[in-house]
Amino acid sequence: MKLETYKKYCEEFDDFSQFNKEVDPSIFIKQLENSKNQVRAFDLMMANVPVMRTSITKNGQQAPVTISYDAYDDPVIEDGFTRAKACLDENRLLLVNDYAYQKLGWTDDEWFDFRCQENDHLPQVANSNADIKRQVMERVQSGYFNRLVGFTYDTNPEKWMDDACKKMLETYSNSSLKKDSYFRWIGKGQLQKPSGKVKPYDEKEAMQFVTSHSNQLPFKWTGTKVGQVTHGNTVYFATDRTNVTKSILGYAFEKTGRDKPVNVHVMVYLSQKSAAGKNPAAIKKERQWYRDEFAKLNSHSLLKGRLIATVHFLPQLRTQENMYQFIK
Repeated sequence: MKLETYKKYCEEFDDFSQFNKEVDPSIFIKQLENSKNQVRAFDLMMANVPVMRTSITKNGQQAPVTISYDAYDDPVIEDGFTRAKACLDENRLLLVNDYAYQKLGWTDDEWFDFRCQENDHLPQVANSNADIKRQVMERVQSGYFNRLVGFTYDTNPEKWMDDACKKMLETYSNSSLKKDSYFRWIGKGQLQKPSGKVKPYDEKEAMQFVTSHSNQLPFKWTGTKVGQVTHGNTVYFATDRTNVTKSILGYAFEKTGRDKPVNVHVMVYLSQKSAAGKNPAAIKKERQWYRDEFAKLNSHSLLKGRLIATVHFLPQLRTQENMYQFIK
């Protein structure tokens, strides 16, 4: 993070600096070699490494690198690739901080905004317009702006575009870019998005939907990973019929059979393969199969209680459903 951000967070959160730790930067080698991990141009960041090495040697590492953790609890660099590479080259320990991951519970959208903001330097020499355009297009493709605004573009195009542009002006406060640039980029990306009747999800976007709309659910769950238990509840996804017998059943028996049983909730969405060739009526018929199947499983005579606590469907029919509400 930028030094000004570090000072700001230290003032805002009394225990922020307590989450600083020194680690061997070699654990991040694979990440440092993969340009897809970075929101800025890889070549530009590597070009800045010699300057950063000189600065760290002279002044020390003044602000930590922000890290999170993946599904295997391995550390992941969220911001500060240049500092990490400089420390690696200098064979010195890297100062990192995981406060945001441990305490703030950011969504993927909030993490992406943070990474972009921390690379929006003043003067703007390190974050080129091309980088910002790429970041804006990533937001369009991921559904970021729909989640930000709270409705789809076709519902109210003018307000959708206005809110989206305002957010970009706030995010890139050090940039000289004006609203018309963001308007042009976002509009172009929006026109390039698929316009089919069925909304597809990948695993990451499906989890993003659940975590962003968990306040709609009739149970409390604050996790970020499939199978994670919080407040006595856990969540699994079903994307085709084989998931039920091959995966969900085993997970459910394991979780509900504990000394302290866990409530298993299933989130259903049809994968691209399962939804291929299906019209809205066929999608609804497929959903009914899941309702019937889980009801049949829950009524088994050998069960002492419900195997599956609740079943919820992610919205997928663009013209018939509110795309920001679970389907019962």
